[in-house]
Amino acid sequence: MYVFISEKEYFKEFSSKTALFWLEEEVQYGDWHGGPSGDGSFSMSGQVEISEVSFASLYSFILQSRFTV
Repeated sequence: MYVFISEKEYFKEFSSKTALFWLEEEVQYGDWHGGPSGDGSFSMSGQVEISEVSFASLYSFILQSRFTV
């Protein structure tokens, strides 16, 4: 799972390593027992710098790299 953070509402820079906020590998769709707590949830925290122009608007874009069952 890839999570990108951007100040742009329309985002196309999925190869940008600076916009990549979180990469979680081997996430399986429908796995209710995955994750560190065994309850199917994953979490991430961090800080993101924003410009004064953005007026504190951030957008997240979540992609799954491949579908596994």
